[in-house]
Amino acid sequence: MDNQMMNNQQQLDNQQDSIPRPQALVSSLPIRRTNPELKRKIDDMRIVLCPIRQLPHGEIHPSLPRTVLKYWLLTEDEIDSIAQFYHQTDRSNEWFDQYPGQMNWDNKWLRKPDGSESPRELKQLPTHEERLSMKRRRL
Repeated sequence: MDNQMMNNQQQLDNQQDSIPRPQALVSSLPIRRTNPELKRKIDDMRIVLCPIRQLPHGEIHPSLPRTVLKYWLLTEDEIDSIAQFYHQTDRSNEWFDQYPGQMNWDNKWLRKPDGSESPRELKQLPTHEERLSMKRRRL
């Protein structure tokens, strides 16, 4: 019996040795070292962004992204809040045109549908993803 158990154990050991292991487990290097494109992209996402200061007090919006990665993770509501904080939603505000660039948030393509639009008007408006993309570019 003992002899048979030893043979069974030896067969199991041999089978485990023959199971192919994924390359990721074989390599001791992190994937960033073996994939230069991924490393570059991760490095790009870590780039620190300079903050925008609110006029006239110099405050920084709490949702203003500090890195490129955080910028890409902003929601539409956060972007709208940032635009309002930096006086970009109302052209009549005295601080609107005092910033280096204006966001032009009054553009009809940037407004969220409010339910008053006809089906035809809704078809002409950008999708949520398109609107978010336009807002990111303007931010």
